[in-house]
Amino acid sequence: EALSRMSFSVLQAVFKRLDSDGKVALKSEFETVYNTIKRKGGKYLVEETEIQVVERPPMVTISDYLERGKQGGSSGRGKVG
Repeated sequence: EALSRMSFSVLQAVFKRLDSDGKVALKSEFETVYNTIKRKGGKYLVEETEIQVVERPPMVTISDYLERGKQGGSSGRGKVG
């Protein structure tokens, strides 16, 4: 259930980024209400959850990440470039 909500917001962030990069043209804003069907007491109910999409910057624009990549890290992972 949590993964489903997370994928809902990730897809919204992807499409918003594609729109801002001019790769797609969104004709309207995305819905922010995520609907889940649950069964309680023998009845099916629709549960609405407000999902706030938080778009994070690309990792290569974060100076701490770039610095760690230059240092190579202890495992050799995290190298940039």
